[in-house]
Amino acid sequence: MRITFSDDGAQMSRNTNFVILTVALLDNKNDAMAAKGNHTLAVVKASENYEVLKEACGNVFRKINSLNRVKRFKVGEKTINLELFFGGDYKFLLTVMGVQNATCNRSCVWCKMPRQNRWDISYNLSHYNNEPLKRTLHEMMKMAGKGKNNYCCVNQPLIEIHLDHIIVDELHLLLRVVDVLIDNLIKDVLEWDKREDLRRIETKSEGFISTS
Repeated sequence: MRITFSDDGAQMSRNTNFVILTVALLDNKNDAMAAKGNHTLAVVKASENYEVLKEACGNVFRKINSLNRVKRFKVGEKTINLELFFGGDYKFLLTVMGVQNATCNRSCVWCKMPRQNRWDISYNLSHYNNEPLKRTLHEMMKMAGKGKNNYCCVNQPLIEIHLDHIIVDELHLLLRVVDVLIDNLIKDVLEWDKREDLRRIETKSEGFISTS
C-alpha cells in the first residue's frame, strides 16, 4: 500500500496562519487527488517554522517515521506492506528536512549544487543524482547542526523518509513560475509604456520647435 503524507500552509488573515498535515492513499486513484481522499491529521495555528512544527506535530512525525522503518502494519491477521511518501510545497520541504532556506548557498533538498552554478543546464539529471552532488538522508542527519561544511543542513530532518520518496508539489511550482512570468510581463509592459510616452513627448516637442 502506498501512502502519501503532505502539508500546506494557509494564510487566513494578515496575522493568522495555519499549517495542515494530511494523508492520502495513492493506490486509491479516483480519490487521491480529490478532497474526499485526503484526510486531515493535524491543524496547527502557526506559520511554517521548524521549532513550531517539531513541537506541535512531533508525535505525528514520530509515528510516520516508525511506520517507515517497519514498512508494514497488521489489520487483524492480515499484514499490509507500506511504501511511504512525503510531499508539500518547497518551503515546507526545506523546513521539515532541516535545510536552511530557499536562498541559502545549497538550497536543494535532493542535491548539493551551489548557488552560483544553478544557472548551468548543460548537465543531465544523473549528474545531480550521483556522488558527489547527491544528497542522502543519512548525510543530512549527520551534517545537521555542524558549524561548517554542513551543506546548509541546519536542523535534524523531522521526516526520515528517503529523499527519492520526498516529492515537491507540482501545483505550487507551477503557480510560482507563472507568478514570476506574469510579474515580468507586467514590468515589461510598463517599461514599453514609459518608452512610448517618452517618444510621444519628444515627437511633440520636435514638432513644436520646427513649427516655430
